[in-house]
Amino acid sequence: MDEAIVRARMEEERKGFVDTYTGMYAGDRLLQFEERELFKERDGPGPIILRLPVSYTVMEPERAKRKYPSEDRPQAIYTDERGCVDLTFSLFPQRVGPDQIRGALMRYQALIKKCRQDASILEKGTYQMEKGCGGWFTFRNEALDEEMFGLLALIGTDRYLVLCMCSCPYDERGEQEPVMHQVIRTIREKGADIRRKGR
Repeated sequence: MDEAIVRARMEEERKGFVDTYTGMYAGDRLLQFEERELFKERDGPGPIILRLPVSYTVMEPERAKRKYPSEDRPQAIYTDERGCVDLTFSLFPQRVGPDQIRGALMRYQALIKKCRQDASILEKGTYQMEKGCGGWFTFRNEALDEEMFGLLALIGTDRYLVLCMCSCPYDERGEQEPVMHQVIRTIREKGADIRRKGR
């Protein structure tokens, strides 16, 4: 009885932590978020802004080369304090519409299944945005001796296409996927309206 009361109280307390402004729970960890700028050194009219967990840091270059050995590795890689959850981003200076987003996501799905025959596509959807467009899909694959969960998303802004690739151990999917979606939904160009309508 006491344990049930404690669990109910904890669930009630968690109800107020729902996004990157209130904070979010990932398992037993309460994540707080802060606004960060990406690609500040790149040429162009302005950087991309998003809200990331405060505890996430830029992955060290040597570790990034080992974990992402391809020369086409993501341009910005953030990881949690355990090194288990990665949020990665790449920026392309081009404007795209919903049809192009859908076509690109289909090509990425085919590429993942071709390169990783053990991979399976799980879910797919779109981000309803005030300005711009976005879509995503999730997948499962094997990495060494561990099942991994992946989320790939494309966000189109006025001037850029942002490729987001997020991953975590598959058994953490339930607690990490909502955080990943919330982070991606905050992506915008500097000075743009941050409002988003949901997933």
